[in-house]
Amino acid sequence: MKTKNFTLGIVLFLFAFFANFTVSHAQVTVHDDFNIPNGPLTNGVGNSGTGWSDTWTYDTKTSGVTVNNGAFEATEGGFGLTRYLSTPIPLGTSTFYLSFVVNKTATGEFRFAGLRADGIERYAVGVKANGALFGNIAMNGTTVQSDAGIIENETTYIVVAKWWYSGSKGYMNIVSYKGGESIPTEEPASGSWDFEKIGGTTGVNIDKIRIAFSSGNVTLHDFKISNTWADAIGSPIIIAPSDITVKATSTTNATLNWSDNSFNEEGTNVYLNGAKLGTVDANTAQYNLTGLTNLTQYTVGLAAFKGSD
Repeated sequence: MKTKNFTLGIVLFLFAFFANFTVSHAQVTVHDDFNIPNGPLTNGVGNSGTGWSDTWTYDTKTSGVTVNNGAFEATEGGFGLTRYLSTPIPLGTSTFYLSFVVNKTATGEFRFAGLRADGIERYAVGVKANGALFGNIAMNGTTVQSDAGIIENETTYIVVAKWWYSGSKGYMNIVSYKGGESIPTEEPASGSWDFEKIGGTTGVNIDKIRIAFSSGNVTLHDFKISNTWADAIGSPIIIAPSDITVKATSTTNATLNWSDNSFNEEGTNVYLNGAKLGTVDANTAQYNLTGLTNLTQYTVGLAAFKGSD
């Protein structure tokens, strides 16, 4: 529950919530929406998703991640979580797309890595504490890092890394989109990625995935490894709106603003005192409240949705 008192006598109690929906991942090789019981993650628990042979397990620590509303929230750093794939990913014969949704504070830093069975790193993609994106091919191999601030603090992004193999080298492109932005339905053309063709000598199979947290204050949603761009970005990712503010424009009207954190939603429903008041289009984050009564308490709700609302 979020509350906001503001001028001209109107008092609004604010809340934001998820919409319920079902998503089919037809060509997704590996998927985890972290939809497990809320609370501290312990070894042997993180068993949601498809394409895995076991659960998420800590390596160097036994704590550090809390599950909250379908997200992994890292509360500290200096550890990793590892999970084996049910079938190795054959980069030598196919192209794959790794995607995830992230929100971090000023100190958050992490990486997703694809490893072979003995822990040797093949590919990695992540975010530095300064907001720079980075990609790495092969352990201690080729690393490329962007300028600081591509990933803004306390802002939701989807990051997509394209992995493929040619000759004796692995390659990777990386791109990111902010919550509320339109994601292209076609794979970005050359020149439109944040990085292109990071290359390095590496093997072809990935046997397990590791999430390494260098520091805490990182929230991760909806991890996928897909066969196509469309599957990597096409499913709706519904995350509750945040940063809700209300500004009175008269004694009877106010403007409601929020941060849109969802991807591929159809719109956002606005509720007043539990009743649906209206709907705004996808990637819209403002609504005008009219006909209010001065010195009256209201409850305003927001719900992003896909499909039936």
